[in-house]
Amino acid sequence: LTAEGVLAAGSRHQPGGTGSAGLRGGDLKVTASTTHLPEWMPFVAALRPGKPPVPLELRGRAELSGVLRGPPSALRLEGRLEATDFRYDGRQWNRFAGNLAYSADLLRVTGAEFRRDESSIRVNLTASLEHGGFSDTSPFSLQATVDGARVADLQALAGTSQPLTGLVNGSLRVTGTWLQPQGSGAAQVTGGTLAGEPFDSLRANLTFAQGEWRAGDLALKKGSVLISGEAGYRPAGKSY
Repeated sequence: LTAEGVLAAGSRHQPGGTGSAGLRGGDLKVTASTTHLPEWMPFVAALRPGKPPVPLELRGRAELSGVLRGPPSALRLEGRLEATDFRYDGRQWNRFAGNLAYSADLLRVTGAEFRRDESSIRVNLTASLEHGGFSDTSPFSLQATVDGARVADLQALAGTSQPLTGLVNGSLRVTGTWLQPQGSGAAQVTGGTLAGEPFDSLRANLTFAQGEWRAGDLALKKGSVLISGEAGYRPAGKSY
């Protein structure tokens, strides 16, 4: 089976593809471009059966170039995705670009970058899935590098809400399962506030294990005043 140059008249997307498929499965090369994401939700739903909608709103353009592999009952998508001017889970971003591989049992994102104004977050993620989605026991590995990102943006992605603002530079590596992650990294926040009090810089080495974030070699500076120490936080109990 081959297909080429498919275009729905009057729509705001431009899908097209060439390839081959058979009863034993095959490869189908796919290219797609859209400015109206709802038209593609049935395709996304087919890759994520039984899962809630993706909290994504597209205001610019999204482009996908890749390959669909396998039989319809076990599709695997591999390719590159780029998007501009979009909101994810209510948070505005200027651009996303990255390579991805997705199937019912695996998600891999490599060389990915989120950009907002002058800030960027670069991500590599590999995660096992169950029926196309995450579970508490799904193993994963995440590496992230942050350059000038807002604390509010990072907290929105992480689902946290702490009384901290500013711009972040740092790196983080997390492995394990979603229920029992562990990781380490380093971060520096500049030009921010902590519980409403302004500071010049805040830096720390970070570790996470057994449900607790720990900040070692912590240094908080405001003018000529330097405060050093350690801190710990347990997200589950929201306790320090």
